[in-house]
This record gives sequence, structure tokens and C-alpha cells, in this order.
Amino acid sequence: MRALFLLPVVRPMQFRHLCLYRIRPEALPNLETLEAALREQPFAPCGATEPQRVGWVPALDDESTAYVHSGSGTGTWLVRLREQRRLLPAGVIREQLEDQVRQIQDKEGRKLGKKEIVRLKDELMFTLLPRAFTKTGDTLALIAPEAGLILVGAGSLTKGELLLNALRLALGSLPVARPAFSAPIPAFLTAWLQGEREMPAGFTLEDACEIADEEGTVRCKGIDLVSDEIRKHLELGREVRKLALTFEDSLSFTLLPDARLANMKLSERLSGELDSQFSGDKFENLDAEYQLWSLTLLRLLPRLLSSIGETAS
Repeated sequence: MRALFLLPVVRPMQFRHLCLYRIRPEALPNLETLEAALREQPFAPCGATEPQRVGWVPALDDESTAYVHSGSGTGTWLVRLREQRRLLPAGVIREQLEDQVRQIQDKEGRKLGKKEIVRLKDELMFTLLPRAFTKTGDTLALIAPEAGLILVGAGSLTKGELLLNALRLALGSLPVARPAFSAPIPAFLTAWLQGEREMPAGFTLEDACEIADEEGTVRCKGIDLVSDEIRKHLELGREVRKLALTFEDSLSFTLLPDARLANMKLSERLSGELDSQFSGDKFENLDAEYQLWSLTLLRLLPRLLSSIGETAS
């Protein structure tokens, strides 16, 4: 009998990390205007001497057509920015530059000035760029006009700003701001573990956190976060900088001190529901996953932000 192997469902639409931005709903264009604007700024690969290129690609998949995908009933739009970089390791440039400088100094019997070295470096990079490998990656973003949120699936604020700057270039302007809070987020996280403040409804503690003070950082994993061990750290005046949480048996994540969400993962329950709905139509599968992420995040974020003291902008 021939063995049957079941391949895992591949899900390209994963939001592993999230950067949050606030925007006034009236500052956003309508769907048709946004679609037209992104089509005017499509992605094109790096030229031979270009270190980086960014541009928009169809939101769901390279084979789809819409640059802005809108799911029924979610009130959100999905966009996807592609970035390509030429990889020139700094060590390689430094080594070759030092070699060229040494050769010229030995030949001419003099020390090169700073301007000459800068010019040599520019010429070297111009020569090396066409031979450099390229690295290409995509960044997804959910735009929620009614909620006044732009959620960028990036692991750093630098990556988040890259996508926002591309939106500004396409639209002309984009008045966004990071969420503001009445007190530092670690103060709320610490109060939750100390029992001085109730956690928001629907959220439960995972088994990982990061506690820190001026003397150093303690990373805890696989431990009861309301244990005596954690309590003793907090009694010494240390505060909780990062906290792992679960929302409604739907999504686990780590809340960071700047309100970013990291290490997001759908629960086994939701992953199982997606698996059970998996069909032969790629776009239906992608749309189902997009809608699940949208609805889950739009339930989670208002509760979370209010519980950590978000103030009106």
C-alpha cells in the first residue's frame, strides 16, 4: 500500500509583528483613489547601480490584480509594499577600500585626505553594486478607516516608516501618529502582575515576560507570571517591559513597551478552522485568512489600547 503524506497548509499571509499608527478617518482617501494611487507607484527591480527600490504590488498575491484588497464585512483594506535591496556587506566594502587606499598611498608616497577616501568609496560601491546579490521582501499593512488605524506588519518602526513613506509618496500626504498614552506602558504591565490593576477582559497571561531596571534585564520564560519569583522582582522596584499575552483563545503575542505587538500567532483553534475551510482556490484561501486577521485584530486592539491608557490624539 502506498503511504499517504499530508502536506501542511502554507499560509503566506502572516502578521508576525505589528506597528500601530493612528490616522483621522477623514484624512484617508476612498478605496478607488487609493487603488489608483498605488498603481501609479508599482514595484520595479533595482537597476544595476541602485542600492534599493520600493514599490507596490497586488495586495493578496502576485497573480491577483487589485493593489488594495477589501474584504466584505471587515471595514479594512489590505496593501502590500515590496522592497528590494542590493546586499553589499560593510566588511567587504571596508576591506576593498582599505586595500585601494593603501595601494595609492604606497604608489604616491602620501596620505589620502578624507574627501579623496569618500570619493574612492563612492566609486567602489558604484563598481560593486551591479555584482551584488539582491534581497526582496514584502510588508503587509491593514488600513482600518473607521477605526482610524493603520496596522503595519513590520518588526521595527523603521520598516513601518518605510511603508508609510511609500504611502505618503503615492498620496501626497499622510498625517499619521503613533498612539499616545497617559503613562508609560510598562507601568500598566507591572500593575497587572502586581494585582494592582485588572487586566482587560478577554486577555490572559502567557508564561513569558521581561523585567528590567537600571541594573539589568531579567528574561523569564516557562514560568507562572504571578509566582513569588516574579513578585520578588517587582517588589525590588523592577518593572515589566515585555509581556506575553493571549486574546480570547484566538491570538497570542508579546506586548512591547512602545505598543508594538511581536511574535503574533493564531491559536490552534483558529488555525484549525482555517485548515477546515481550505479549498482549491488560492484567492479564496488568502481572503479568508485576511478577513480572520482583520476581524481578530479589530476586536483585540480597542480593548488593549484602552487598557494601557491610550489618550485621544
